[in-house]
Amino acid sequence: MTRPVFRRLALLAALSAASLFAAVLPAGADIRGSKLQPTVIPNPYQVHGRSRPLACNDNTTIGQEGCQERQNLTLISVLNADQRVIFGLLHDNAARRRLNTAQVAWLSYAKADCVSQSDVYEGGSEAPVIAGVCLVSQDTARIADLKTFYSMLIQATARPPAFPEPPAAS
Repeated sequence: MTRPVFRRLALLAALSAASLFAAVLPAGADIRGSKLQPTVIPNPYQVHGRSRPLACNDNTTIGQEGCQERQNLTLISVLNADQRVIFGLLHDNAARRRLNTAQVAWLSYAKADCVSQSDVYEGGSEAPVIAGVCLVSQDTARIADLKTFYSMLIQATARPPAFPEPPAAS
């Protein structure tokens, strides 16, 4: 298998990991009395046998891919924290299940959108970098959406929990 084809397959697998595992095994599964939990986005690099993202280096495409992976992991951590805060503010399990459903649907959308955007460079070494840039953009937008949702939820709350702030852009 040629390197570009292998990298493309690896990209698709990495982008699929979060939505696949969230859809198949959501932490919020309401299975026979188990406690309902918020959907958690897993670390896609651990799922595929890597213990960490690639090294960040703006001078190479693999290094650029690593920079995007590292930024994406940071944003995944924020998204998971945001999801937990909002989940705890919801008034019943039906609302919590709807939040989990929305998160799984968003993960599926983000994956499909980023794979589509990377098709511009299909077969090339830049495809995973473009997908990474897209994922960072999608994650940032989702964080903003969740922050808006949080703001609506706390309007009638006397002492709401703090909302996690995303790290400053580097």
